[in-house]
Amino acid sequence: MTGDRLCDREGLNGARALSFILVPGRDVLVDTYRVRQFALFRPMTVGPLPATVEQSAPDSISCTVTVGTAENQGFILNHSEYELGSDGQANDPCGRALRVAERIVASLPPLPPK
Repeated sequence: MTGDRLCDREGLNGARALSFILVPGRDVLVDTYRVRQFALFRPMTVGPLPATVEQSAPDSISCTVTVGTAENQGFILNHSEYELGSDGQANDPCGRALRVAERIVASLPPLPPK
């Protein structure tokens, strides 16, 4: 829809879903701070990089992590847990999204020195 590159993955039996959107050419964190699309908004870092974590509600099955990787570059991860635990809650969608984001950031080449 935005022209950004998207990759979707689904877990076994559709229990989980992960989408990864690569955002080149614009500052995705500036956009995220401006819009604040979800009720729960937490600024943080993923590795050394600035990031945000967002959810529509504390018990939401989905969590969105946005990471700024360089000037005018970044990515967005959305992780959803469709298989609920015995308590009827999703099994930590933000924790899972953050672990995936951390693995991506750890695999990025270092930025050139200024």
